Amino acid sequence: MRVLVTGATGLIGRQTLAPLIAAGHEVHGLSRHVVDREGARWHSVDLLDDSARARAIELVGAEALLHLAWHTDVATVYNDAANDRWLDASIDLIARFRMVGGRRAVIAGSAADMTGAPRAPVPVHAGKQALHWCRLPAMAKLRTPCADTWPNPTEV
Repeated sequence: MRVLVTGATGLIGRQTLAPLIAAGHEVHGLSRHVVDREGARWHSVDLLDDSARARAIELVGAEALLHLAWHTDVATVYNDAANDRWLDASIDLIARFRMVGGRRAVIAGSAADMTGAPRAPVPVHAGKQALHWCRLPAMAKLRTPCADTWPNPTEV
């Protein structure tokens, strides 16, 4: 299966490459910087650039998407205005992935946006939770299935 990994050089993304490759998948890594890691095909893409994101999705034509990229500067991530841009880019990424025939997507975040504890609204939480739980009206318009309606993720 052709798998597209965003944030492929990040904390989580870089740990996913070897198991995917070992399982026989054709892995395409997206990162702001091209890296030469054996077994993966690399694409240098700024996911906040609409045309670059669109070209990458069309070029790769993946069946599976592992979306791990987001703004990660620990000092600013929780209240950075870039979170809105990342949310919009992520919605567009998923929509384009579906338009080119993508079948399965996994979107990951941090413990900060996955806890059920009540807290003040923070942009990174709102954006990541919207993606994790598919609660955005835009997702319904794009006919993007929510995680609980997809086939078993172990089938990927």
